[in-house]
Amino acid sequence: MVNYYSQFGKFVAQRNLKGKILLDQMEKEMQLFFGLGEKATCRWLANFQNVGLIKIEKDSDDIWFVTIV
Repeated sequence: MVNYYSQFGKFVAQRNLKGKILLDQMEKEMQLFFGLGEKATCRWLANFQNVGLIKIEKDSDDIWFVTIV
């Protein structure tokens, strides 16, 4: 089993993800790269945020974004 925290850098580089991204887009990219389902994607996003790799935030228009740290 590969540690998905160590794969995060490869994921960001391969998918050319920078700065702020729509949460929906980030979820789709993760599902394609890691082969995840919807529930696993939500758990992984929470884990990535908990360890400081990303920040999930909502703007003033109630649109959710992911910022790659």
